[in-house]
Amino acid sequence: MIYAIFTNRFYTGYIKHNNEWYEGHHNAMITPEEFEYAQKLLGAKGKPRRTARNFAYGNLIRCGVCNCQIVAKGTTKLIKRTGELKTYVHYYCTRKSLARPCSQIKYTTVGQLEKDIDAELAKYTIIPEFRDMALKILRRNHKSEVHDRTTMYESQQSTRKQIQKQLDKLTDQLTRSVVEETEYMRQRDALKAQLANPDDGLRSTEKRAEDWLELTEKVFDFATLVFASMRRATPR
Repeated sequence: MIYAIFTNRFYTGYIKHNNEWYEGHHNAMITPEEFEYAQKLLGAKGKPRRTARNFAYGNLIRCGVCNCQIVAKGTTKLIKRTGELKTYVHYYCTRKSLARPCSQIKYTTVGQLEKDIDAELAKYTIIPEFRDMALKILRRNHKSEVHDRTTMYESQQSTRKQIQKQLDKLTDQLTRSVVEETEYMRQRDALKAQLANPDDGLRSTEKRAEDWLELTEKVFDFATLVFASMRRATPR
């Protein structure tokens, strides 16, 4: 019932008629901004959003016995001696296949998993040309990413400017008594609610830029590190 209340726009002071929302005569319990914020927290159809943790190597490894996915699980325990909370991450086979019975019932720690990965990677040799190829692909992807992100950012900025321009015009109409105060507040709240979408989009684009920068630096460091290691390992 609480979820139903928080997904009902009626409590913002509006009523619905013929699939359109109009300002009602009842007192609003929350503002339109608070209502939109609640929708982001609740998720689709009033259901609480599922929280998920991103574990390293998720969806990348399959069991060598049954070919089912290897997934991770985090367990947080209180260390009584120190009073701190410590999280332990273990990987295990989902064993979802009924056609392929699996004998893997034990958990593997993230530390042991990374040791196994390092041991497997040590079997392979990367040719020196890898660095040039990796950096070439990185430059191409970076150029495409910058173009796409710039286009998105400009569109979001343009939308925000248009809505802000309408807000400024509405404020001017209020000061010149062109609109009544109640009508001003109704239109103001509606426009401010519209601002939430481009603002969220701008924040998302900025986060995308940060993530891309971090990824680019990691790929570049990895490529150059491998090349440097290969040069040191090559007999003179």
